[in-house]
Amino acid sequence: MNSQFINTIRSIYNIEESILNILQDKIEILEFPARYKLIKSGSVANKIFFVEKGACRSYYLKDGNEITTWFTFENDFTTSFYSFISNEPSHETIELLEDSVLYGLKFNDLNSLTEEYPAINHLYRKVLELNFVRQEKLLTERFVTAKEKYQNLIIKFPGILQRVPLGHIASYLGITQSTLSRIRRK
Repeated sequence: MNSQFINTIRSIYNIEESILNILQDKIEILEFPARYKLIKSGSVANKIFFVEKGACRSYYLKDGNEITTWFTFENDFTTSFYSFISNEPSHETIELLEDSVLYGLKFNDLNSLTEEYPAINHLYRKVLELNFVRQEKLLTERFVTAKEKYQNLIIKFPGILQRVPLGHIASYLGITQSTLSRIRRK
């Protein structure tokens, strides 16, 4: 496994080496091309992923249009958390924006590990807490202007303009691509 994966895990919860090895034994390394649908709307998300290399976006369809809701890049976890936890169909699609390398862990394997190893249970809880905080921040961004949301996005992900099509960024901001161009010029 990539040392950055281990560093990320340990930054979330300082897990013992022996427990980390047990966790790693259940993780599969996956490589997918750009535009691959990691999770499709209407399907159940049965894995949680760690992005070693690549970029993802989540979107849903509204009136035939793709509405981007968030992005995930290296050293972060991604899944349709609602679907993963509830075992119900996802409302969102998670698409890879670049050729990507991911670490995947099946729900059933994670569930077994959390029951047997308190440290893994604690780690999983911390990952869920981090996701909850991220989702809460996204909700509060509904009350800022598109310009402020754009500035926050650039601060959070400095290289995003080189990695993500402007149409996806405009969709995330809730504006047209021409409005995004005007914001970028200012």
